[in-house]
Amino acid sequence: KITALRGFEQDGSMRHIAILTGNGGLFLDFEMERGADGANTGYAFPEMLVDVVRMSAAGERDAAHDLFDAHLPYLRYEQQQGPLGLAVRKYVFQKRGIFASDAQRKPAASLSAQAKAEVDYLLSRIARVDPRARMVR
Repeated sequence: KITALRGFEQDGSMRHIAILTGNGGLFLDFEMERGADGANTGYAFPEMLVDVVRMSAAGERDAAHDLFDAHLPYLRYEQQQGPLGLAVRKYVFQKRGIFASDAQRKPAASLSAQAKAEVDYLLSRIARVDPRARMVR
C-alpha cells in the first residue's frame, strides 16, 4: 500500500501525504524503504524507532536493519494482544526508570516470574548490540 501511494504521488495522480505506520513497528525497517515517514506506535524503546527512521532516511540501510533486527524478538514479545503486551512494556519502562511501578489497573494481572525472566533474557540479547537495553534496576 505504501508503494502504491508513493507511486500515485510520483505520477501526479495524488498529492503528497505523510504516511505513519502502525503494526506495533513490526515491519518498520521495510516500511521505511517503501516510503513511510515513520511510525505511530508504542514501544518500550521509542528511541530505537527514531533511530531506524533516521538511519533509513540517511541511506544507512544495513545499520537500520541491524538495529531493528536486534530489537525484533523483544518487539514481537511486547506486541502480544491484550493486557499482557502492556504489562511487558510497563515492566521494561519500570526497569528503565521511566515508571515507578509496572502495576496495571485491575482486572489486568502483572507479569509472572517466568515472563519477567523471558523479558530479561530478551533485553540481554538486545544489549549485545544496543546499550540502551542494559538495565540497571
